[in-house]
Amino acid sequence: MPEGLVKISTGLYDTVMPMVHNQVRAQLKVHDLSNMRCVIEPTEFSSWSQARNSLMETRKCAMKSELESRLAKKGRALGTDAGIRQEFEEKELAIESGA
Repeated sequence: MPEGLVKISTGLYDTVMPMVHNQVRAQLKVHDLSNMRCVIEPTEFSSWSQARNSLMETRKCAMKSELESRLAKKGRALGTDAGIRQEFEEKELAIESGA
């Protein structure tokens, strides 16, 4: 018989094993995490859509000020106004789509 192993009767096993299980259960703190869930929410906004809207507004604000600056530089000359606005509308769509 290998060293450290002892043969015991079934009756002794049935008596000792519940105590061993209780002792191990008391020493090992095992938690069942199968029902655990995690939720990540924005701290400054009540929902993710509000957070996104705020970020889009910030990015668009900078873009709109650039648009106004370029329009002022061109002096709102005929033909250039529509081209510049079209370019910025495309940039705005790209921002909204996440590109």
